[in-house]
Amino acid sequence: STLADKNLFTGVGLLGKWEQMGDAYIIRPSSPPKSIILFIGGAFVGAAPQQWYRYLLEEIAEQGHVVVTTPYSLEFDYLSICSEITQ
Repeated sequence: STLADKNLFTGVGLLGKWEQMGDAYIIRPSSPPKSIILFIGGAFVGAAPQQWYRYLLEEIAEQGHVVVTTPYSLEFDYLSICSEITQ
């Protein structure tokens, strides 16, 4: 079983043109890329920005940009977050 087999989006056919690389999802333009855009989801839908903002991000990719999305987990335990960053 590979990581992609365990992926919810792949398992239900929602991945489409997106590629998974670790925790990030990437969509590439069909033409040579002009730039790379990092998109981080917000507090409400931060765990899966590639799904919630899919149409916007796919349109950006169609305009010639590589789009990389990363999940964002909202935490209120700021000391724990700081500890994770420094490790």
